[in-house]
Amino acid sequence: MTNSRYRALGPLVLSLCLCLCLLVSGCGSRPSPRRFEKAVAPNDFSVPVERRAEHAWGMEAHWRLIEEAEKRTQLRPLVTLYAQRLAERPNEADALFAWGYAVLRQYSSTRPQNAPQPVASGETDTALPKAAAALRRANQRAPARPEPYLALAVYQLMYGDEQIKKNKRIALNLVRLARKRAPNSSIVYEILAYVTEYRSDHPETAIPYYRKAITLDPTNTGPYWHIAAIYYNLGDRHRASLVFKALDRIAPAYLKADPTYQSYKSAWMPQ
Repeated sequence: MTNSRYRALGPLVLSLCLCLCLLVSGCGSRPSPRRFEKAVAPNDFSVPVERRAEHAWGMEAHWRLIEEAEKRTQLRPLVTLYAQRLAERPNEADALFAWGYAVLRQYSSTRPQNAPQPVASGETDTALPKAAAALRRANQRAPARPEPYLALAVYQLMYGDEQIKKNKRIALNLVRLARKRAPNSSIVYEILAYVTEYRSDHPETAIPYYRKAITLDPTNTGPYWHIAAIYYNLGDRHRASLVFKALDRIAPAYLKADPTYQSYKSAWMPQ
């Protein structure tokens, strides 16, 4: 009786073992760890930005890819990719955020400095409100994430009305909400510093926040730029040079090859 019971359980045990083996091995369809890492690693700068964006997961990864694409002047293909993803997943928070923030950065990178309102074709006037609406929807669908708050803070500064103090107050409130959700995020402190510095008579008050951002993520190049620029504009070229040297040690190759980077380097790091 006992032996027949064990014989009846045999096929079930064998099936369970087979399923376990398939899960572990991936049945041969899963790429090797090295291939997989190369396909999705957001910091593998040898892989085109849009290809990494196809595999990126999470708002922070998309934030960094968008910032990189802006520096590389490669935002347009990224916006196209994110638009396709949003069409496929219109209610996904990541898709809403990625497209909205990419559009915002695309137009801000071509906007004249200190322009109170976007000056471009009618397409800009319709795309930017849609981007802001997408960011608000992303915020509603993922209220625990800081990135939509930060993107909306940037939008408020760049495209709010001409009342600078009011825009800064709203932006600071948005950043504070983001900091409550991610108190140890380098990006949060970078944007907090940016809002503090924006059109301020005392931009040096933003330096502690930029330094905090560097402490939380020493590979985040943005804060180095801003600290060096603040010191340089204040006439402290020695400190500007020291900060830029620190940036030069960690800057990726694509950034060092940028003509703008080279012009700043020659001005801020005299040989």
